[in-house]
Amino acid sequence: MKSEKELMTNFESHNRQEKKKHPADMLRDMLSAQSLEINKTVKENDSLENLLNSDGTMDPRGYVELYGEDGIKRDANDVREHELSFAAARNPKVREFYRANHGIEDDDGILGQWKKDRSREKSLQMEMAITLLLSQKLGKDFLVVRTAAYDDYQNSADNLILDRVTGEVVGAFDEVHESGDGSRTEGKKLKIKKIAMKGGAKIRYGFKLANGKVVRASLEGVPVFYLGLESGELTELIQGLGENDSEKTEKIFAKLLASLGEQSVELKKSTKVPSFHARLNSFARSISRVTTDPEQKAV
Repeated sequence: MKSEKELMTNFESHNRQEKKKHPADMLRDMLSAQSLEINKTVKENDSLENLLNSDGTMDPRGYVELYGEDGIKRDANDVREHELSFAAARNPKVREFYRANHGIEDDDGILGQWKKDRSREKSLQMEMAITLLLSQKLGKDFLVVRTAAYDDYQNSADNLILDRVTGEVVGAFDEVHESGDGSRTEGKKLKIKKIAMKGGAKIRYGFKLANGKVVRASLEGVPVFYLGLESGELTELIQGLGENDSEKTEKIFAKLLASLGEQSVELKKSTKVPSFHARLNSFARSISRVTTDPEQKAV
């Protein structure tokens, strides 16, 4: 049996290793634990299996009844083509880089390495951190997930939020990490206005409540908001999540809520589609419920 001194030494060593962990790895581990918990909850309460992948994204494999196996395969191929394009995997110089630096020569290998490298980028860290923050602060009455890659690429949505009280998906979110002159944020503003002018976004791999149960569903007319943080704020948020520092996370959450309120007002001016206005009003009521009733928030 180990002595108390040995146990403390091991504990301190473990803590040092955790502190050295890359922020992306820490966020990925937290999302994995959260996804397991959500999958367990929806299985027990809604009889719905394998809603999420380990990274918190919607798992398209559960939508076979809606779209058929051929439809799911077509979407997967579409996602693959997008990612091959993003990775410039068919560029001879890029292929030579992966061969020389990683010993990789095939498309699958290049995509695997590209995804690994991309997961450590600030934009992906922000997407993971925002998902964790919203889940933590919005509490048990809301279900916060990352969208499937298909909806990320095709419909400009990184997250979905389902209000379990009203039964509605109240909004989708597109994150932006601002590290420059503000041009990224301005680009997102223009994008969400265009989506609003069309009456909201379509979400292929979504969910809703039916007879009080979470079910998989396609969605239309979903308001899309942007959630923007500067580099320093993202660092503070990641630290707050890792250290369970509610003061840091509450500060960032308050900023995002204020931004969402302003965007909701602006988006109403962008379209006269009645159903879209109704969703914006529903979103405002849902957020108001959280901000005015502390018991709605997660402990």
